[in-house]
Amino acid sequence: MSKNEDQNRLMNHPVEKSRRKRKWQGPFLLILMIALLMIPTPYFIYEPGSAMDVAPMITVAGGFHDEKGTFKLTTVRVGQANIARYLWAQVNPNQELRKKESVMLPDESEEEYQFRQRYYMNNSQQTSAIAAFRAASMEVSFQNEGALVASIIKGMPAEGKLQVGDLIVGLNGTPIETSESLVQLMQQKAVGETLRLQLLREDKPIDVQLTVGKIENEGEKRPGIGVSLLTKRNVKLPKEVQFETGNIGGPSAGLMFSLEILNQLTEEDLTKGYVIAGTGMIDENGNVGRIGGIEHKVVAADEAGAEFFFAPRDAYSSDPNATVAKQRAEEIGSSMQVIPVDTLQEALQYLRTLPRKNTTTTP
Repeated sequence: MSKNEDQNRLMNHPVEKSRRKRKWQGPFLLILMIALLMIPTPYFIYEPGSAMDVAPMITVAGGFHDEKGTFKLTTVRVGQANIARYLWAQVNPNQELRKKESVMLPDESEEEYQFRQRYYMNNSQQTSAIAAFRAASMEVSFQNEGALVASIIKGMPAEGKLQVGDLIVGLNGTPIETSESLVQLMQQKAVGETLRLQLLREDKPIDVQLTVGKIENEGEKRPGIGVSLLTKRNVKLPKEVQFETGNIGGPSAGLMFSLEILNQLTEEDLTKGYVIAGTGMIDENGNVGRIGGIEHKVVAADEAGAEFFFAPRDAYSSDPNATVAKQRAEEIGSSMQVIPVDTLQEALQYLRTLPRKNTTTTP
């Protein structure tokens, strides 16, 4: 037998074929694993976050701190799905897939998204304090200071001229106090018209000149410069309120913030010894607004041992928060009571009807 024939016989031997197969399996599996973990998808995953005590986050000057129970805010964990997490979310009942465009604004960067979430949290703190002090019959004043640039659309006139965090305080010399007032003025402008914006950048006044462009959104065309805007304001409270919320973002803790502030403003312990969780945006007048991901917050609250859960009633929505929350509580077999509320006053009235919980223990 020739040398070549002998080599071919060895190469085709079953043992040798198996060895060669195993040699390539390792690198292939490694590449597959890297792809599953590293390649992002155009989806975000929503899942239960945590239920956190609100009292350590808020300090009202001269406030009362002897509550027997606790108010808890609830969070949703949100993250972009890689291929592996996308596949797992398909079978995990506690995870929800959402398209990226339903989470982030068009062309919004991660930095801009985080800036917007921090603004929503700061705004929630302000409105919750205003609502709480008003509920306690204490006077509050606030002043709108301008339109804050939250994100910039690529390819539009604002790109390269404005920065996230710029505070627009004037348009062609006309004072701007709110984002709505700037939008209204922009609606009166024509595409191609030159504008002068007066703004504060890192507290320094500057003027920026740019040309009005055309914004297309779902078939609608309108004049614009290509920014999303938020209103900045200065709030003056009767007593100082300090917040320490860490890296929590978004607007949905407003109701629970208000309840904790009120609990520190009055001698009455609103918790009455219970673990009370909840969620909901709140405005200056104490109206409670709808939020996203409430089904995940219900799970977080139940896992934290909450006995009651406040949810926005939101009767004007096709899927009211309270209805979704009750359905989810039933699905997970929770004994937690879901309480629908439209206003801060409604939540207060419910708490005041609760009997005080007997927290005394015997040896």
